[in-house]
Amino acid sequence: EGPREPEPGLIAMEELILTGDPAMWPPTLPSVLENDFFQDFFPEELQPPKYCLVLGTSMARSALHTDPFGWTGWNLCLHGKKQWR
Repeated sequence: EGPREPEPGLIAMEELILTGDPAMWPPTLPSVLENDFFQDFFPEELQPPKYCLVLGTSMARSALHTDPFGWTGWNLCLHGKKQWR
């Protein structure tokens, strides 16, 4: 019997995985992301994590939602393909 395939439609999200080690952070950010307005104008306890890792199997999706503080971010698909709607 070969390796098992993950169940379709599973999603995992981790907001703290990259916060502890700055060596894991991207070396440079696009100029549009240079200013961290959360860091400049919000107390530390109200700032959302700087990075978030999201993993999903085929057919994974999230329900329609609004992120805290109207947060928006950049997305990068490392493997496979993703359809943003």
